[in-house]
Amino acid sequence: MDALMAPQKPSAAPEEDISELHKSTCCGTAYIVPSRPTSTDRCSTWKELLEAKALELHGAAGRGGDPAAETYQEAENLIFRRAQQDSFPEEISLLKASKPRPVMPKMADLPPAHLHLFKPAFHSTGMDCFGPLQVKVGRRLENRWRIIV
Repeated sequence: MDALMAPQKPSAAPEEDISELHKSTCCGTAYIVPSRPTSTDRCSTWKELLEAKALELHGAAGRGGDPAAETYQEAENLIFRRAQQDSFPEEISLLKASKPRPVMPKMADLPPAHLHLFKPAFHSTGMDCFGPLQVKVGRRLENRWRIIV
């Protein structure tokens, strides 16, 4: 048998590749100073609130100079959106979930027993309505109705 083909016992422990075990790490901490959002309590007029919100948006974008007209429009939209979210939270959550808003009926229909077709008004209420009476108010004539209880 050839000496190269025969199995051999290793003479020493194989060297381990430790380059993969010790990776470089960074244990740093980042601290960001939170900016105070524009509060409606600090502004006494609409113009002051709009200006403060526009400057806040303009500064957040990291742009220099004065805010453009688009920034003011965006600030106005954000103010209106915030007011809507504060006023109608349930409706907004339903709309975001693509569910219809519940619609309450204005007034229910009268039951058939209370419908008196082709009868005078207040027929079964114990009241009587009569008129129209023409009343002169200044130079014009108005129709008025009277009720007897």
